[in-house]
Amino acid sequence: MSEPIYDKPIPETNASSIKTESLKLGNLNITAIIAEHHEELWSEQEAKYREVISKADVVIPEYFTPEWADQRKDPLLVEYVHINDIYSYFSKVEKIVADHSKRVLVLDPAHDQNFALINLFYAGELGAGTVGAMTAEKLLNRARNKTNQESMSSKNLSRRTFLKGLAVGSLGLFLGGALDFGSYMYESFTKNPSIIPNEAVFRRDIVSRGISQFEEQQKEPINVAVIYPETHWRQIKDFFNNPISQVLFKAYSSLKTNPGLKESFFTGREYKWNGKEFVKDGQFEIV
Repeated sequence: MSEPIYDKPIPETNASSIKTESLKLGNLNITAIIAEHHEELWSEQEAKYREVISKADVVIPEYFTPEWADQRKDPLLVEYVHINDIYSYFSKVEKIVADHSKRVLVLDPAHDQNFALINLFYAGELGAGTVGAMTAEKLLNRARNKTNQESMSSKNLSRRTFLKGLAVGSLGLFLGGALDFGSYMYESFTKNPSIIPNEAVFRRDIVSRGISQFEEQQKEPINVAVIYPETHWRQIKDFFNNPISQVLFKAYSSLKTNPGLKESFFTGREYKWNGKEFVKDGQFEIV
């Protein structure tokens, strides 16, 4: 695969702006829509979304609302992740995609209920203030509540299984990957301290790898619209053809020991618009 070509650097993005950046990655002509997903900004962002999406063959959104049925029923996610606010914003994006009958590629593990709970778990474990501590306590209480196991995941993953997978993944990340990370610690991390093994970096690495794999499947050039806030997009593109991506992935891949988490976090899913709704039209494992 050829090296990505960056047309121009990403400008700093603030909460009241929407910008675009173009780059070429092999057969993918990518236009990144760089915007914060705040609903109050929609009126000034809508025209740019329509302009870019109308020219795309495939849209890669940060969140895809048809996969969010279970998340919106989870009071913990509604309270701490503000999932209904995000849902409302990306429902508007989804409508534009449907209006233009565009294909959708879902790559980001953050869409998944399991990942959102892991995010909250880490927030508490890392001592992210009172909210983080309260969140961790609620997660642990939920883990002890055996009468409501299936509400935790759309994959019917029990709390015991979920926490076991989380523990295995954490050990693989912080212990199993330690030697590999060590070789990059001085050279890479001191140059870019934002590359640390946390769940946000995991998301960005998965998305970057998924985009690269999708490119390998294309026999002809296609136009792709990618929708992310600036912080996420900057690291997603930095992982293209970056050897540290493989090191990160090796550490995170221990999560694949849990079949439910493997499906949640390491699967790219393609959707098409049939005139009434989006229907799944294929998937591939992200490796």
